[in-house]
Amino acid sequence: MMINSHDQEEDEYCGRCWPLYRMIEKNDWRGVDDFVTNDPDALTAKTIAPGSTTIFHAIVELWVDVESDDATCLLDKLASKVDPQTLEQRDELGFTALFVCAVKGNLRALKVLVKYNPDLTNKRGIFQSLPVIQAAYKGHKDTLQYLREVTYGVDIYSGNDGASMLSRLIDATLYDVALDLLKRRPTIGRDNTDSRRIVLNTLAEKPYAFASGSRLGHLQRLIYNCTPVEVELVPSIQTNGATWHKSYWMLWNALMRLEGNFGNNILHLVAKLVPSSEVAGAALQVQRELQWFKAVVKLIHPHRLGDENRSNQTPREVFTQEHKDLVKEGEKWMKETASSCSVVAALIITVVFAAAFTVPGGSDSKGIPNFLHEPSFMIFAISDMLALFSSITSVLMFLGILTSRYAEEDFLVSLPRKLIIGLVTLFFSIASMMVAFGAAVHISLSHKWNLVIIPIALVGFVPVTLFALLQFPLV
Repeated sequence: MMINSHDQEEDEYCGRCWPLYRMIEKNDWRGVDDFVTNDPDALTAKTIAPGSTTIFHAIVELWVDVESDDATCLLDKLASKVDPQTLEQRDELGFTALFVCAVKGNLRALKVLVKYNPDLTNKRGIFQSLPVIQAAYKGHKDTLQYLREVTYGVDIYSGNDGASMLSRLIDATLYDVALDLLKRRPTIGRDNTDSRRIVLNTLAEKPYAFASGSRLGHLQRLIYNCTPVEVELVPSIQTNGATWHKSYWMLWNALMRLEGNFGNNILHLVAKLVPSSEVAGAALQVQRELQWFKAVVKLIHPHRLGDENRSNQTPREVFTQEHKDLVKEGEKWMKETASSCSVVAALIITVVFAAAFTVPGGSDSKGIPNFLHEPSFMIFAISDMLALFSSITSVLMFLGILTSRYAEEDFLVSLPRKLIIGLVTLFFSIASMMVAFGAAVHISLSHKWNLVIIPIALVGFVPVTLFALLQFPLV
């Protein structure tokens, strides 16, 4: 009876290699070391484990997430026992052991593999991608910098490799490394049409990488506006102004003529939804998306606005389709916010309206307040009126939000403006109400304790500050 070769391999694996594989899974460093010392050939034995070709490859894949000293030392010892060709073997996905380390960002293991076979750095994986490009794609900065230094035999800064590298860096938000690449090789990503398209697509889908598309806090915005980022450009612009403007517009026109996948021009790409957790509230994210889209609309030729892609969609139609769910979420968020805030504003109206007819300190027989000529009473009266008028304004703004039609364009100016006015006037009404309350307490207790206003001011400052901290990030 003939025995199938696959059955022989399986029997060999189960009898000889399975114990070793189990030690690898359990991170049993000493057991693996002893096993390989007694049977060095086990490292090159075939394994039936999915995705691996040799036991050594299995060790790398199982330990790729472990960066301990013990694992690194043992991997170094094991790598010294196999020949360089074994290190070049690939798994079922076409990955070498070094490629797996680049994807996972295990710099220690990667250095060990490069030490015993430097050629691994130019062995391409799936989609003909180099390990250094995969490290950039995954955002492993240290691994990327090391691979840039040790990769040889291929120019990683030219052609599609250079464009892919730059695109992956932008996609991983490693802008400092991308800028360093451009300084070293100014022509990177511009070797051919395909290269330019790769970089263009990535940039067009990254609106929040730019100040106009990002949401900065008040302090961050102040710092950004105070940073003179354009000063370094002034001398060159003054010296070669005409040349600079000519080059700028030539480059811009070239970008506008490029088309991405499925016949999408730059405006189709901008119309796609870019997820972001930096904007508080779905409605304000719709506003940011609209602002980004309209900013690019102003820069392209009018005849490109009606361009259709391969799905027969114009940029505006792509925008509407991509953002329809976000618009629904924005409508829900706006209504919930307006409902909650309008309830608070209505309560303030009730309180300050009643306070106007029950003045602190009471009135005489003619209805004239007893403390009419006291400064505290005037502060109370003015603050109470301001609280009433501002809370009424706030309620009207929130009612305007609740009764809005919630069209796509409403999220650009109308709804955000009503929300901002409503929140600001609500904040002002709360602050005025606290001032009126403090003045009323001062009128009642000042004859016994003159300094009562101090603790009142300190305590009254707390709710006003909390409201500002919690709600103003929405604006």
